[in-house]
Amino acid sequence: MRVRAAEDADAEAITRIINDAVRAVSFYKIGDRIDVDEVRRRLGKGAFFLAVDEGVAAGCVYVELRKERAYLGLLSVSPGYQRLGLGDVLMTRGEDYCREAG
Repeated sequence: MRVRAAEDADAEAITRIINDAVRAVSFYKIGDRIDVDEVRRRLGKGAFFLAVDEGVAAGCVYVELRKERAYLGLLSVSPGYQRLGLGDVLMTRGEDYCREAG
């Protein structure tokens, strides 16, 4: 498993991961949590980190630096990769990014 900074070309995969993860834990049918346009907008303001397993996008987290603070959110893991510790790995990468930025 490799975690890397996402690129604009990853927007559809990120959208799928987030929406699939929300559906997996939802007790009732709801619409999508996010759309591709919103992911692209966020890519312009912050950074997504994407976990990739043998070419398959498995999880993501969004980080946006805000002066001396940061927002970490949209932590999502595809249902087939849940309960493997991938969420911890992604949060650690997001926190490391914030520390590196000061």
